[in-house]
Amino acid sequence: MKHAKETYRPTLRIPTAPRISVEAKELIEETLDQARWAITQGKRWAPLVQLMHRGGVENMRIRGFGGAEEEKRLITRHIEEERLRLNASLVIMTSDVWAGAPGDNVRPSRSPSRTEALMVAAWGADKVSTLGSQSYSRSLDGTVLFDEFEWSTSESDRNRFAI
Repeated sequence: MKHAKETYRPTLRIPTAPRISVEAKELIEETLDQARWAITQGKRWAPLVQLMHRGGVENMRIRGFGGAEEEKRLITRHIEEERLRLNASLVIMTSDVWAGAPGDNVRPSRSPSRTEALMVAAWGADKVSTLGSQSYSRSLDGTVLFDEFEWSTSESDRNRFAI
């Protein structure tokens, strides 16, 4: 099993981004491969938080992040407590989301122009996020078509995603 993990190479290569180390980039690529596989199988990808620290990587599945604001605050507080406990250098959250068009006044899940996407948010102790996404669509026959992965280049993109 260990040998298989050591020889694993992601099928998707993402572009480099400021503030993202080579190790973090490789972890994001592996995670996106797993998420894309789940999506092509017709499953949803529950948000995954990965905390990179000196001893390795800790994974946490997050459920209920699309709920009430108080629930989101509790989850965010828990993630930050774990980051501090582990002295993690980076937190990466990979989510399967609905993205509404900028300016939509309805929830993306109810918008006729919604797009599904895998979203990656990575932040360190400074809590400044680097955001990236890979949109995808499902055809009637069940085929899933993925767009290219892109890192966000605008601060205005911070609020365009919703679970």
